[in-house]
Amino acid sequence: MVSKNGGHLSSNLGTVELTLALYRQFDFPEEDILVWDTGHQAYTHKLITGRAERFDTLRQMGGISGFTSRFESPYDSYGAGHVGTGVGAGLGFEQVLRKEKREGNVVVVLGDGALTNGCALEALNQASNLNSYLRVVINDNGMSIGENVGSFARSFSLLRTNPKYATVKQKIKSFLTNTGLEPFETILERIRDSMKSYLVPQNLFEAMGFKYIGPVDGHDIDLLSRVFYNLKTDFKKPAIIHVITQKGKGKGWSESQPTRYHGVGPFHLDDGTLVASSKTISFSQAFGMTLTALAARDPKVIAVTSAMADGTGLSPFRERYPDRFFDLGITESFSTLFTGVFALKGWHPVFAVYSTFLQRAYDALVHDIALQRVGAVFCVDRAGLVGDDGPTHHGVFDLSFLLTLPGATIYNPRSIRELVSVLKCIVTDRWPSEGPVFIRYPKKAEELTEEHVRDWIEELETDDVLRWGTVAQQLDSDQEGRTPETLLFSTGAITQTAIAAAPALGTSYRVIDAIRAKPLDWETIDLFFSSSSSKRVVTIEEGTTVGGFGQYLTLELLRRYGDRIEGFLNIGLPDAFIEHGKNEHLYRRYGLDVDGLAAQFRVFSKKMDTDPSGSLAGLWGDRR
Repeated sequence: MVSKNGGHLSSNLGTVELTLALYRQFDFPEEDILVWDTGHQAYTHKLITGRAERFDTLRQMGGISGFTSRFESPYDSYGAGHVGTGVGAGLGFEQVLRKEKREGNVVVVLGDGALTNGCALEALNQASNLNSYLRVVINDNGMSIGENVGSFARSFSLLRTNPKYATVKQKIKSFLTNTGLEPFETILERIRDSMKSYLVPQNLFEAMGFKYIGPVDGHDIDLLSRVFYNLKTDFKKPAIIHVITQKGKGKGWSESQPTRYHGVGPFHLDDGTLVASSKTISFSQAFGMTLTALAARDPKVIAVTSAMADGTGLSPFRERYPDRFFDLGITESFSTLFTGVFALKGWHPVFAVYSTFLQRAYDALVHDIALQRVGAVFCVDRAGLVGDDGPTHHGVFDLSFLLTLPGATIYNPRSIRELVSVLKCIVTDRWPSEGPVFIRYPKKAEELTEEHVRDWIEELETDDVLRWGTVAQQLDSDQEGRTPETLLFSTGAITQTAIAAAPALGTSYRVIDAIRAKPLDWETIDLFFSSSSSKRVVTIEEGTTVGGFGQYLTLELLRRYGDRIEGFLNIGLPDAFIEHGKNEHLYRRYGLDVDGLAAQFRVFSKKMDTDPSGSLAGLWGDRR
């Protein structure tokens, strides 16, 4: 199904045996509780928990999610999609079991990448304070086990989880005490600790109160089953089970290129080649090409990412300027602060981050960037709907929370050409001196070549790129009986759709590309309101209307030109979490395709023609 629908392939191929071993020994969800951190590696879990018959709907609208979802199955104890939440949720479940005086184990599965995340580390640090018996399985697919180490790890893991181990330790201690050889106990402990420090570098976990077990071969289902059996039956300590897996296990082409098949589109199952598509360039690729080219001109340009170099298009930058590239792991808040410090010291740092992950850094944006008036640049990828990954990854909230930051400047280019031009202008000519700059762009591609992008980097002028402009219009030639002009303010890539739908507004309209969402371009706006005639205002954005661009602009227009605004309509996404599905299906459902926008325009125009004293606000389309 992944070859047909796309999804997370290599991580799931690596967790088949691990999942089966867990279900062989634990009683989920009746007695024991299983928590998947992130949830993208839980396909086998879904297949064996009653969803096999629906698995062909994976990541399709109305089908099963590509992540765990508690609305989908009682086996999904907690929903996930972002890294680092599993341990905290597991500790919470464990405390609930205790309050309800119920027996049961809580098992958390998280990838090794989660250990770079502050949320996961905070929870791990609290386990001993909570007297936890949590079982944390670390799925480490970043390394392999050599044969000798594997043999030792096999014996060591089984030994340490065996209840007899503690009994033997106690007998040795009693023997040393009874024979007057207590000093030898200290010597033995030092030898043991020295060996563990050499063989088990993860003794950080033991400092947090966990018993470290491993490394364990994550593809040896019998070994895994025996380890989990020992943990379930009589092991009254919190435990870290370090499991080594091969990402992309079972397919040579995915084992050799695990990153390529981490999140992948449709591909041919026999050899892994991607299903052919037209020649396109994504916004992310264009961003990476542009920043790399600009870094050649400016030695102070720095690139920062939070474990998303490939996804954000920064791989070319990393290869060409490794000394100016910083991948800080899954640490969006820290990455934000780190970026700010570089800016304060006169460098030109650009932090490339997905919209949905920037949510985790809001406090840092307020406290460490906006409040400090730091002139840093944030390139916000995946702004808008992202399709199959669904509600945990849609970038529909960032514009609303970024608008709250005093001193922030926010750009929403509608095309790759505009993105190149904006980035070139900011980095080359107008690096911010006070306050952050955010450049938002979608998970989309255009039918372009790399030559187009390279030419634009060299040739595009940047003088007027940051100004609002009319990109389509139709003015009524009958000045005597003309209807009030409709001003359609659109921001971001959805402007292309707004242009196509605009004729449904009637005979007199302008489509304005509001490329800069904040601060508003009052110089241009004042020109539109230079006459005393009434106006109708429509706003469009690919994000929530709650606190979004439309509400922000409309409020400011009403304050300044309230007596000349006949009515207004804010179009965007509703106050809801948007499900997963192909973007074209989501646009249709929520009235953001050409037909949906046109239908809303006609309703609005008819309403204004028949009842000009009324107004419409916050309307959005639901074409279900």
